[in-house]
Amino acid sequence: MKRLKILFASLLFLSALPLWRYLDMLAWFNLNGLFTVVSFFIWSSIFLILPISLIYRRVFIPGIILNICFSFLIYFFANPFSSHSVDYPEERHCSLLNFAGFFYNFKSILPSAHEDDLLIRNQICWARKLSLSIPDELSKHESSVYLKLVEEKLALPELKWKTTLPFLVPIYLKISKVDPIVDTVEAQKFWNNHYTAEIQIRDYNFMSYPHSDYIKWEYRLLEKYWSEFLDNVEITRNPEE
Repeated sequence: MKRLKILFASLLFLSALPLWRYLDMLAWFNLNGLFTVVSFFIWSSIFLILPISLIYRRVFIPGIILNICFSFLIYFFANPFSSHSVDYPEERHCSLLNFAGFFYNFKSILPSAHEDDLLIRNQICWARKLSLSIPDELSKHESSVYLKLVEEKLALPELKWKTTLPFLVPIYLKISKVDPIVDTVEAQKFWNNHYTAEIQIRDYNFMSYPHSDYIKWEYRLLEKYWSEFLDNVEITRNPEE
């Protein structure tokens, strides 16, 4: 029985990091703060406190109490993004509560696939922060300034990945105020001119396995459905073709 408990606890521990990684999406989509706190509470209770309590029974109740207190602190004081300025996209822009934000400062000592993954996810946080910082009403001059700012920042070699495209198009749509469908297609063409390096062509060594294969599958899936969406938009615009 004890061995089964240890085995089950180990499986929960091993599942904690991958699921924490997916919780980053709560910040990307700017969901309600209460929803984020509840999600973190459930995650930490099941994948951190429960496996420890399977081995040490007395940990469960104090752990849940501490988790509740921590959740209140998150709700009232934590921010989904870092306080760093959007002027420097290479800085850490995900919160320390996020998987990407927590491990971002250690990216240089991690295998290359993990480093690429953290860079991409941090860029998504940067894109979301930038989109939230853009005023709702922009003059023609302000639009050109913001467009130039984003274009220059995205020209950095270490940030050139198509994988963040779905999060960058809303920035373009917010800056340029024309027809949304037309702008979506034009935004895709605009960002494609700058995003030439893709995760799929990277050659990782054995130290990155299996994370390297997983992120290639994950980002390939993202690009596949994004491309299909854009193709459908093109058909909607030109039904006679």
